[in-house]
Amino acid sequence: MNKWGLCFVLAIVFLYKGTAHAFIEYTPNENVIDEVARESYRILPRNPHYAFAIDADFLKPAFLPCLDFAYCYADYYHGNGYWLTARAEFKPVPNITLNLKTVVTHGNSSGGLGSFALIYPLVGVTLEKDIFGLHWETRLSEIGRQTVGSGLFIEQKETDGGYLLIRRDFVQYKLMVDGTGSYNVNGGVIAMELSFWKGLLGITSMFNEVDPAFNPPMYIGTIYSKYNPDEGLGYAAEIGGDKYNWASMAYLQYRQTWNKFRMWLKPQFRHYGSDVVGQLAKHVNTTYMSYDQNDKPYTNLQDIFAMGDSVNTYSTELNADFRVSSFYSFFAETEAIYFDYLNASPFKSFFYRTGIKFHPIRDRDEEVGVQIGNKYLIASEGGFGGRRFSPPTEIDGENKPLFMRQLYLMIDFSTRF
Repeated sequence: MNKWGLCFVLAIVFLYKGTAHAFIEYTPNENVIDEVARESYRILPRNPHYAFAIDADFLKPAFLPCLDFAYCYADYYHGNGYWLTARAEFKPVPNITLNLKTVVTHGNSSGGLGSFALIYPLVGVTLEKDIFGLHWETRLSEIGRQTVGSGLFIEQKETDGGYLLIRRDFVQYKLMVDGTGSYNVNGGVIAMELSFWKGLLGITSMFNEVDPAFNPPMYIGTIYSKYNPDEGLGYAAEIGGDKYNWASMAYLQYRQTWNKFRMWLKPQFRHYGSDVVGQLAKHVNTTYMSYDQNDKPYTNLQDIFAMGDSVNTYSTELNADFRVSSFYSFFAETEAIYFDYLNASPFKSFFYRTGIKFHPIRDRDEEVGVQIGNKYLIASEGGFGGRRFSPPTEIDGENKPLFMRQLYLMIDFSTRF
């Protein structure tokens, strides 16, 4: 059986155990007024000019037999924990929007009261205006998760910097400055993207300020095509690189809802040549580590490049949920991967999270969940396997993926106001 067949068979086993979304999800710091207007259970003040929202999750994991000894019990999120985000949006006039977001997260009660609790204060301002028949939009400071092209080099990355977007009819141009540097390539990244027909055809250009420690390429260019409807079959493909090497990716994506049952299937292939992003491989760090990253796939560069480049990756994500009644639902999130490295040992794994969610209050969004899984978010704490101690947000030189293989059982409670 080939790799694609193995991925699909492994994933399909878990399909009928049960969300087509992660049990903890990233909350964007924008469009809060529109979001809470759709969610009648929100009780905080709101009107067309301002809105407030609080999302909170409380969790209690129990680590079961260890799968990756180097990371066992050294993870920041191994004890009682919580993740809370408070958001506010102000729209004093139609063309200006101010967003405030505070993320409070703590995952290690073993360290004592409040030890290593993290607070991220995030602020973004957006200005929009129609000038000369063009729609102009710019956002400064915290600009949320950004994807360039189809995500070959920058995909769903929490970004601080700014962007300028110009759109008319079927043409869109976007200039983005990632002031934090992509995957901690210090000095920042400037990305430009020109797309037609909502991404059916597009080109990207990325310029990196040189950092001698990583020797990134000065320029990367790609061409891509993507189509991702809310339901049905979608796709994406992208290819490009620099003067030294090239990279490519392609995936299919199928979303569908049948009455109470939802599913989401995404087989994907990627290739990265040697030194295609300089010497970033095996030097991966992250400047943002919070529990809402749990909805990310393992095919992010922060996971792939933790073990090297010169790699072909094969993966299949298959998620599903079944809302049995208004009181409870089953869910499963699965990801089968095979990373075939030229200069390192292959890495293969089957990640899953599956369980049951109870919805105890009618017309509210509270959930009580019980789940078992083996895909767990990594942060820095402890000294197992040569990993030295550091708070999760400190740049410490550790080269680690976003997730580890750790079998766990978890009870969690979430609420929204």
